[in-house]
Amino acid sequence: MAIKIRTRFNETVFAFLFCGWTVVLSHAQETAKPAPQAATGKQLILPGETFLVDGHIAFVLLPPEHLRKSPQPWIHYAPTLPAYPDSHEKWMHEQFLAAGVAVAGIDAGEAYGSPEGQRLMTALHTELTVNRDYAAKPCLLGRSRGGLWASSWAIAHPDKVAGIAGIYPVFDLQTYPGLDRAAPAYGMTPEQLKSQLLTLNPISRIDVIANARVPVFIIHGDDDKVVPLKENSATLADRYNQVGASDSVELLVIQGQGHNFWEGFFRCQPLVDFAIARAKAGASQQAGASQPTDANTSETATPPPSFPGMPTKWHNYDRYDFKVDGHPVLVVAPPKPAPGRPWLWHGEFFGHRPEPDLALLEAGFHIAYMSVPNHLGSPTAVKYWNRFYETLTNEYKLSPKPALIGLSRGGLYCYNWAAANPDKVSCIYGDAPVCDFKSWPGGRGIGKGSPKDWSLVIERYGFSSEAEAIAYEKNPVDNLQPLAKAGVPLLHVYGDADDVVPWQENTGLIANRYQQLGGSITLINKPGVGHHPHGLDDPRPIVDFIIRHATGQ
Repeated sequence: MAIKIRTRFNETVFAFLFCGWTVVLSHAQETAKPAPQAATGKQLILPGETFLVDGHIAFVLLPPEHLRKSPQPWIHYAPTLPAYPDSHEKWMHEQFLAAGVAVAGIDAGEAYGSPEGQRLMTALHTELTVNRDYAAKPCLLGRSRGGLWASSWAIAHPDKVAGIAGIYPVFDLQTYPGLDRAAPAYGMTPEQLKSQLLTLNPISRIDVIANARVPVFIIHGDDDKVVPLKENSATLADRYNQVGASDSVELLVIQGQGHNFWEGFFRCQPLVDFAIARAKAGASQQAGASQPTDANTSETATPPPSFPGMPTKWHNYDRYDFKVDGHPVLVVAPPKPAPGRPWLWHGEFFGHRPEPDLALLEAGFHIAYMSVPNHLGSPTAVKYWNRFYETLTNEYKLSPKPALIGLSRGGLYCYNWAAANPDKVSCIYGDAPVCDFKSWPGGRGIGKGSPKDWSLVIERYGFSSEAEAIAYEKNPVDNLQPLAKAGVPLLHVYGDADDVVPWQENTGLIANRYQQLGGSITLINKPGVGHHPHGLDDPRPIVDFIIRHATGQ
């Protein structure tokens, strides 16, 4: 679907006037928040049901019984508020149901794409996909501020989205509702929200879904004063074009139309056709997907690798301890190795066991660690890791493209080894990672942190002076070009109250530079959280990211 910025004149306005009615929508009408209702009191515009998910009102508009499928294709609608979906959208939803596509949503209040709103959308997704046999990949439909709901959730879960449709959708918090109104939904002051727009504003992270080639169809008026076309839908289309994904986005621009109830917005056949096709594609991909291969079938008939020594147990999994060139190595084996034997490689190893390891073991990953303490990703450490990599891939036949985890200072290990070997890396997950050794020692920067830590950097990297260390050009934040060129996707989870590894000088800096180089990076912020293994809080996005990129599933 080539990028098409089409324009259309208001060809039906004369018919409206002839029928004796006009269409007016004030800013107050668009932003009014009706009083909460009980689940049983929500009025649906078409047949369906209402219910509670995590204490919030949810709904499903249901196709006729004879048109329902397994898994059921569906459209995830936003914003679900007491008054939405409304009568203006009735024709559109009738088309969805007549095509056998359900429509569902959850009332997250005025969430504006906040983490809490995303959490509730995930809760509805879980309810429908786990308990009701709905497709794992719905098409998202965002009307107006619902665009913030849809885009933020898609950015967090690009592998769970079949497509995104939008009716004058918002993607930029600054244009609508503005930071003053959005900040309470994010649990922040306007100033705090402004300082984190890079990670929280959907338009700043559109590259995530563009690089994932998530299909998009949008209809938007060029005279929209509430949700300006340029800063929202047009910018999204431009980002898709910049990353070479122009075939995945179509923007239909309506000349002379603003933010209103013009019938053409809600009787847009191309948008309806797109949403139906993408919802059905999401269901058919799931229905036609091959089932996980049992470890005993021919596809995985190759015997599991035989690591040195007798295994001990870790969380009931087989654990092997041996050495490579004198350095302690730990490998934990999954109960059923996945085809291709994908593996997860931790950075500096001091005994950390992030919770995602357990889910990844169940997904068929081997987990491997090598202890080279206090080498901080130096050229010497990279040499040690080269031998570690060669041993596990050549001798024990694990996948030649592991996923890397950099926890805290382990970020220096991961990024420096990956930059030297970009074609050998499937993806990188950084958990409060150190990306710039010039900012990290003691968490206070050069000359402000621990003199011992800064001395250790100079010693391990073999610098002759502090000035040479400052001028070093292969510090991770200064050496991202190889990774961006190889298309290595990144995921960072961090706390914005981290005073040990300041996120602005590490994750924030690497995110800006990687995006400028055309690389894909996903950021997950933990507001008010300091320095600790953030993946322990909710490992699901991390597990999904690693499985998607390390196995192609």
